[in-house]
Amino acid sequence: MKRFSVVWVISVLSLFLMMCMSCTSGCESFLGPKAHRAYSKFKSKVDTYRSKLVAELESVHLDSVLLFKDQTYSSVLLLAEEDSTKRSIITTLGNDSKVIERLREVFDTLDLKNRSNSNDIAIAVSILNHLTSVTNLAITLFHKHLSKRSLARIRNSFLLELGLVDLLDEITSYLDQFIQGRDDVMSKIRRVIKTAAAKRGDKSAMINYLKTLSDDQGDLSKEILVRLVDNVFKIEFKLKDTFKWDS
Repeated sequence: MKRFSVVWVISVLSLFLMMCMSCTSGCESFLGPKAHRAYSKFKSKVDTYRSKLVAELESVHLDSVLLFKDQTYSSVLLLAEEDSTKRSIITTLGNDSKVIERLREVFDTLDLKNRSNSNDIAIAVSILNHLTSVTNLAITLFHKHLSKRSLARIRNSFLLELGLVDLLDEITSYLDQFIQGRDDVMSKIRRVIKTAAAKRGDKSAMINYLKTLSDDQGDLSKEILVRLVDNVFKIEFKLKDTFKWDS
């Protein structure tokens, strides 16, 4: 009888754990009140941010935008015409046709068809890389580190471990900093491009002004690193370090 009771208890516990690891939103009812509030608030915020990003990406009409007029530019520049890269660039620019046109004017002022003019090409490449990364970082954050699968793994960890509420609050703080930082950076990038285009009558002045974005030591480049890259890294590290995730 004693052996039967032990087997029965083990079976019940095993079944409970299997339910916890496989269930969907219904599992939230197993969380304690504090954990439930923390997780629900976190999940709602992530879902809202993710939906906003998806809407931004889906609003881009790739066929209507050409960053470069023809195929005579360096191949490293034409990478920006690839669908995924161009979608990220346009999204960072707020899908604003006027800003996109100003960016083309800046590129037209630079000597980008002369393969020997490595300085001008490097400026354009750096700008394009930053424009791409601002949105690609968000894609990585919401479709990898904070994907729906990752949220389920976090929820299941809450069922089995204690003391994770403070961690979730910390990750939420990093997330909010990233979102606000991305909004601010995107706004500043659009302003920089419009102002730079207005200076194209004096190429040297235009290039000097663009250094805030094109130079790794520029103020806007540093802001991307501190407010975007750093916060994504912190979220990734916290998840991997706490839950021992391999990927």
